[in-house]
Amino acid sequence: MLKRSFFSFLALLVSAVVALSTSALSGGAGGANQVTPADARFDAYLTGLSKQQGPGQGFSGAVLVARRGTILLSKGYGMADRENKVRNSPSTVYPIAGVSFAMNLAAVLKLEEQGTLQDGALVCTYLSSCPAAWKPLTIGMLLDGTSGLPNWPWDQEGHTTVADSLAGCQSKALEFRPSPTAVDYRNCTTIVLGAIVEKVTGKPWASVMREAIFAPAGMTHSGRMTDALVPPARARDYGGLVANSITHYNDYFQVFSTLEDVYAYDNALFGGKILSSRSLKRLFAPRAPVSEPDAGITDERRAAQWKVGKINGHQVILTTGNTYHFTAANLRFPTDDVTVIVISNDDENDVEAVAVHLAGMLFGQ
Repeated sequence: MLKRSFFSFLALLVSAVVALSTSALSGGAGGANQVTPADARFDAYLTGLSKQQGPGQGFSGAVLVARRGTILLSKGYGMADRENKVRNSPSTVYPIAGVSFAMNLAAVLKLEEQGTLQDGALVCTYLSSCPAAWKPLTIGMLLDGTSGLPNWPWDQEGHTTVADSLAGCQSKALEFRPSPTAVDYRNCTTIVLGAIVEKVTGKPWASVMREAIFAPAGMTHSGRMTDALVPPARARDYGGLVANSITHYNDYFQVFSTLEDVYAYDNALFGGKILSSRSLKRLFAPRAPVSEPDAGITDERRAAQWKVGKINGHQVILTTGNTYHFTAANLRFPTDDVTVIVISNDDENDVEAVAVHLAGMLFGQ
């Protein structure tokens, strides 16, 4: 029932939302905080969270709530960089965790639409060396999360390039035997796909992302996260009162972005400006059950680095993730044309719980 109804509303979504006006896609202007008077309750809730448990313990990050192209709230809370006394705002730069992973998959799907890559192509075709266990793996398996590729701790001392991380991924056993019924995305998926993207295009990953994702979406403050981007040019991340001192990003494919740019991406993706309706259906098709369902979300199933389910009876498509102490959640309610985005630079903040609560407030629960 979930799958059939999901495809029905997604088809309607793609045909209807493509007609969104340019102003609706802008995601706000100039990084200024925006709070509509009618929805000041969102601000009151988040302000309360930001003041909880003393300095460094309350909510810290940036939040956007929008409905039918109208931004109800776009505001930063707490400090982006306590040492330099820089506050969080809608234009603060963050590594965007799981949203970045999902963007990488979308870029590969775009290359498939253009004929540069094919689902059935063997992964080992594009790699200079390949473990025996990887021989059967295809691009389609990586996209669908059924390859069994493992995690690799990409902040290791002495590992300074993507090639180092790729070698690390190849040194580990698969997490599970490749199977169409086993869906799990680990960070080696992004490393391998990113390396393949550079191989087949002959371009840096950042350039491919700009052409496939950033430019079509109008994302003007996004790019590849590297060790060179340091505070206060970006937010500093914290674990409560403790600042994270690790800044290793060169050995991974990670997007940096802003709250405003993530909203522009959200509108462009669901508005059909990045991928075809066929690719969108594949990206959001509900498949494997979620082994440990998230609080406040019912009928939850995994999709391609996204999850689908319901919050207070409203269909939701969401992606979440973390990078060091940065966390992000991007929730889209397609039938309601509602977006909730929560980004935090303190991993003591439960961004998903905050996003689910904001959605409940919006829907009158």
